[in-house]
Amino acid sequence: MNTNEAINFLSKYQPMPADSALTQEIIDQYDNVRKYFIEHPDIKAILLFLRSFGDGNGWVFIKLSRIFFISVHAMRLY
Repeated sequence: MNTNEAINFLSKYQPMPADSALTQEIIDQYDNVRKYFIEHPDIKAILLFLRSFGDGNGWVFIKLSRIFFISVHAMRLY
C-alpha cells in the first residue's frame, strides 16, 4: 500500500457504509489504511478519517482512528 492507494480508499468511503452494509473486507481495508497512516502520517488523511464515520455506531472505526490522530499530532511536534 502507498499513500495514493490509502487516500483513494478513504476518499471512496466518505462516509463509510452504514453498519448493516459493511463487509469484513471493507473493515479490514480500513484497518490496513489506518495502520499505514500510523506508520506514514499524512496531514491529508485527517479530514478523510473524520468524514469516514457512517451511520450506526461506526463499529470500532472511531477507536481505531484515534491512534492515527495521535500519530499525526506526534509528527507535528517534531
